[in-house]
Amino acid sequence: ISLGDLVDRGPDSVGVVQFIRTRGIEVVRGNHDDRYVQYHQKAMWHANNPNNAKPSWLRHSPDRRKIMEGLTKVDLDWLAAAPTSIYLEHYRTVAVHAGFMPGIPMDQQPENTKMHIRFLFDRSKPAYLNRNDDFNPPKGSSFWAEDYEDNWHVVYGHHVWDLEFIKIHTNAHGFSCYGIDTGCCFGGKLTALELSEDGHHKIHQVDSRQPKED
Repeated sequence: ISLGDLVDRGPDSVGVVQFIRTRGIEVVRGNHDDRYVQYHQKAMWHANNPNNAKPSWLRHSPDRRKIMEGLTKVDLDWLAAAPTSIYLEHYRTVAVHAGFMPGIPMDQQPENTKMHIRFLFDRSKPAYLNRNDDFNPPKGSSFWAEDYEDNWHVVYGHHVWDLEFIKIHTNAHGFSCYGIDTGCCFGGKLTALELSEDGHHKIHQVDSRQPKED
């Protein structure tokens, strides 16, 4: 299962989408994937309503325009149909791109939350990162997994904790949240977690071809 953000995170976003799609690999939709889905839907709407302003999201991003032009309708429909979470009941584990809002039942989590959540104020208000935050928590906020209380293990991506080591938060009920994004696009590693029934999961990693960022 891919944890999403197939696009914007390497030199061949279109190739990644088509590689995953044509091989029948399951994927949860990430926030970057969803941007292209939303843009495509807005562009289709504009085609039927030409008197309204064109969507402007890609206007100032040549790289994203190139990706959008390379994605086929089949690719975009496939991304649009991708779920935002996948439950693996045999392992009591759920795969998600970003995470879950504490205090809300799993089956009532907003789709947007599962693709975007990171830091929170008072366990409920999103704490958005600024460009200069360097992925550090905004002052007074906490990471969602620190307050996670549900009885499912969670494997997520979205937030790079380290360029080599995964991050594990374990709650009072013994259920763990595994952050396995080790920043391949920043020169770290591409990481996979192989689940085991006894909880002794295996970590598999491949070095990035990208130069490591400071």
